[in-house]
Amino acid sequence: MFGPSSLAAQKQGPTTGFHSCGSSCSFPSLRSFSRADLGLRALPQAREDDPQGALAGGPFSAACLGLLAALPAAGARRQQSRKSQGEAPRRGALLALMTPAAVSAAAPGDQPPAVGPFGASAPYAVIPDGSLPERGRSPHVRLVNKEDVLAGLTSSTTRAVFLGEHHDSTNDHQLQAAIISELASRRPVAVGLEAVQRRFQPVLDAYVRGDLTEAELEAQTDWKKRWFWPFDRYLPVFRLCKDKNLPLLALNVDSEDLSRVEREGMPGLAKEDLQKYVPDLKAFARSSSTAAFKTYASSVIRQSYDMHAQMGILRQTVTGQVLSEDMSYRNFLSGRLLWDSCMASQAAKWLESADSRALVVGLVGADHVKFGCGVPARFAQQLGSLDVAWSVMLNPGPQDTHYENYGENDMLTLQMPFSEPGASSKVEAATAAGQGRRLPVLPVADLLWYSNSDGLAKKGRMSAI
Repeated sequence: MFGPSSLAAQKQGPTTGFHSCGSSCSFPSLRSFSRADLGLRALPQAREDDPQGALAGGPFSAACLGLLAALPAAGARRQQSRKSQGEAPRRGALLALMTPAAVSAAAPGDQPPAVGPFGASAPYAVIPDGSLPERGRSPHVRLVNKEDVLAGLTSSTTRAVFLGEHHDSTNDHQLQAAIISELASRRPVAVGLEAVQRRFQPVLDAYVRGDLTEAELEAQTDWKKRWFWPFDRYLPVFRLCKDKNLPLLALNVDSEDLSRVEREGMPGLAKEDLQKYVPDLKAFARSSSTAAFKTYASSVIRQSYDMHAQMGILRQTVTGQVLSEDMSYRNFLSGRLLWDSCMASQAAKWLESADSRALVVGLVGADHVKFGCGVPARFAQQLGSLDVAWSVMLNPGPQDTHYENYGENDMLTLQMPFSEPGASSKVEAATAAGQGRRLPVLPVADLLWYSNSDGLAKKGRMSAI
């Protein structure tokens, strides 16, 4: 069984949840839990031959590169299909899970400051449903006790917790600091930062030692040029780590290397440079060829590319080099994969020489966490088990789970189907690549964690397919 070690579940009082038609109902709270306790168990799968689900071999094999070439066409077909359907959502049968007053989803950075105490926050477990679509899938969320969540996140098998943030959100960074503080009281913790590129690890070390001021930290990580997002939003995390002497880890790919990939694709990097970020090229190629990843890439990365195109920001690389034409989707995708693999491998590399009880808490963008094929999957694949990583979305709204905007009728999407039930080879290939939870669907995350107990209601309604 995959997932953190199973802990005994004991019923306390009822907590309020919502079923698929939006009515209030009761779920038992859990004394302690694992993914298995939350219903993330493997469904019985019938064996069948499925050559299309077979793993591709060899570093950047023809199958992997073929995927990179084929996805733009798939994206174009999907856009044309959307146009033919008008404004209506095309996510299968949407099952409304939560219908307090529906509200439009404001930009995370525009939200008022969070209530600081950890006790004000509210974590919800995502419980996917991989049953036959014709039977009516009913994925849902369950409000869980924070102490129970912390017990799961610090179980003996967990090695990393990835907190998907909105980079400009005061709420998210305050919640991160609160969660880190609680985890650090239970296990040795290091905090990994997407915001800092790997070349600046010595700068982070010097800051934690007390050798640098906050202004010097900002300057010496080249923050304003390489990250852009407001430095002061991250101060609660930086100050906590300095105060508690928690290691800070530079997770992100160096801009100089990423820029070459954005211009020339993966062949733009020499093999020795590529292996700094992708330690196992064959495993990297296999994980990029699964049915789960293809679905994820088409729905998440392709739509991110389309959004960048609409904003007119595909004419320059991350280092500001101007391109003669829009960056190709293949190069955009390659850059994204390099980014994810670098963050996962940096976290895994630190653990190799750390205390056996040590835990990495990765602070990365929500796009790198959602639907389980980004950083958490790359990390789980490197460590050889789905059980080692937890994915958490912080204060998510509907457009954090899909790029379409349906206004006041918008809803959170809880899962993404990638295979029909019974296609066991596709599910097994995804599992081997650290993707999903041995189900034919990809849950949006293991947990949705809100700064305030009414955060879910304020974000609007919830739905799933």
